[in-house]
Amino acid sequence: MLPRYVLPTREAGRNLNVETRPKQVEAWLSRLPLSNPVQAAEETVDYVTLLNRGELALDARHKIAERLAPVVEDLVAALHEQYSQMPLPLPARQQHAADLARRLLRELADAYKILLVERLSRRFNLFGGNPAPLYLQRILLALQAVLEISYETHDPVPRGVWVDLHQTYNHALRSNLKDAIPEAGGKMISLEQIYKSTLLLALADPYHFPQIEMPWAKDLIARFSNLATLFPAEEVTKGQAGLFVIEVNTDTPPTPMVRESHPMNPRWDMLLNTTELAK
Repeated sequence: MLPRYVLPTREAGRNLNVETRPKQVEAWLSRLPLSNPVQAAEETVDYVTLLNRGELALDARHKIAERLAPVVEDLVAALHEQYSQMPLPLPARQQHAADLARRLLRELADAYKILLVERLSRRFNLFGGNPAPLYLQRILLALQAVLEISYETHDPVPRGVWVDLHQTYNHALRSNLKDAIPEAGGKMISLEQIYKSTLLLALADPYHFPQIEMPWAKDLIARFSNLATLFPAEEVTKGQAGLFVIEVNTDTPPTPMVRESHPMNPRWDMLLNTTELAK
């Protein structure tokens, strides 16, 4: 079953007016003005946007996305330095840097969403291993970073981020990949750990603590998130109970179960229990 993503609109047969051959891509990357992170990020986001909306062979798209991923990570870190120490509300220049970082991450997530859907749509993969865990991890990490920027700058979460997070993890869960740690991902963290830590950060009410406390909150979550349990709603019959409800087709964070009028809503997909974590 494919994740229910909203993918960028693509025109069949549309010619890409961007570099897509390996040597061309490397030459383009070498010309990026990395000393000016804003300009470099603007050029990169335009490039990935065009790439996501054009037709391209799956293997070529994979290679370009993997080459761009570390570049995007470096640019987001450089942009973060420009706004992270500024008092809120951010001045226009720093706000632009934060918005640009979010756009860059969302376009990267879209690139991997396209790869995932196209790969899953193939009936047979004759060569190579299964890249789905890598794509899932890249999507989750990019969307997690978008949320963190929104929380740190006290900006609204962009539309579609939560539903993409839920859809991505739900696919991993239903495909028995939730504990996967892709070797090529560079991050020794499972898909469930990424998703669970993102949920817990949202539940920590991040809009009501200062920017300086964000690293502290993330560190606590990283150390103790294993005390929270996340499971499909149908497993409630096994004696487990949830405190927060997750609906994978909604663009919302987890909601407290006490707000639900129905004791077992059939629309629920997953439950999150934070009892042991709270203790």
